[in-house]
Amino acid sequence: MANYRPMKLVVGYIPGVDRASDSARELSFKYRTAFVLETFHPDKVDMYFEVKLYCALVQAVGGIVGADILRAELSSGKRVDLATAIECMAQLEQLPEHEREPFPRVACLREGRIVAIIESEPWARVGGPDPYHDSYTVAVFSASDLSNELLTLTGKVSAEHGVDLAEIIRGNDQESEGGTVPTVRRWFDFSRKRSG
Repeated sequence: MANYRPMKLVVGYIPGVDRASDSARELSFKYRTAFVLETFHPDKVDMYFEVKLYCALVQAVGGIVGADILRAELSSGKRVDLATAIECMAQLEQLPEHEREPFPRVACLREGRIVAIIESEPWARVGGPDPYHDSYTVAVFSASDLSNELLTLTGKVSAEHGVDLAEIIRGNDQESEGGTVPTVRRWFDFSRKRSG
């Protein structure tokens, strides 16, 4: 089948749209890179969330930051540690297909310290502006700029999953005032420690 799953990468903040999450601000994680996963699938009537691709990206981000624990927050508020992409898929595949979507957030911990967070920006629920319209957007926030590593990672994971990296969008280094990012429940402190 021809590739039907374009993915975009947004480095930084799109003016007037993007802002850091409360969690990222609390942790002083000012750098943002986002994976924009399209929801169209030619064989599906409704929006589609590609669990395998999402879990591969989460696992790979954990590898980039040297995380020894990936702690996911479920929609219920429960937290689970994910050692592998297979465990990530198992968690999400417990749900009916039409209820599957990215975890609200995943904390990447190294030796008990949060070194990055991966947060869902659920544009699929509300439409949203270009380039996010009707997408599952997954933003990675960190204290250092990971964009080059994440760009390399995106190319590799995209190729492995038959997804085109259709566009790389470079935004501002600073978040926007009054951005419109849809919010998920407030961050529940996984660890009071953070990377220094």
